[in-house]
Amino acid sequence: MAPHLLSNAVKFTEAWQITLSLVAQDNAIAFAVRDTGPGIPPEAQTLIFETFKQLENFLTRHYQGIGQAPVKQLAENMGSRVTLVSSPGEGSTFTATLSRKGPHA
Repeated sequence: MAPHLLSNAVKFTEAWQITLSLVAQDNAIAFAVRDTGPGIPPEAQTLIFETFKQLENFLTRHYQGIGQAPVKQLAENMGSRVTLVSSPGEGSTFTATLSRKGPHA
């Protein structure tokens, strides 16, 4: 999960400013990747988590990839979740919150 989040951050960050953070919470660990890329418009943010979907714009024509669907699916299979905070022109932060107890706790 983490390698895919990092790979996408590298692909979409022209200024090469990527921040990684790992935060232990009560019963979970949150792994966040923040980039300074172009950001994702609100109306497109749910699409990037769908299988076989990419945003249709100049970025996806230049950078091909499989999107964030595998990350979301892996997180859900582990009883966890992935969230996105993004604004056009300001970059994106993807956070994977992993339960310390596992998927069947």
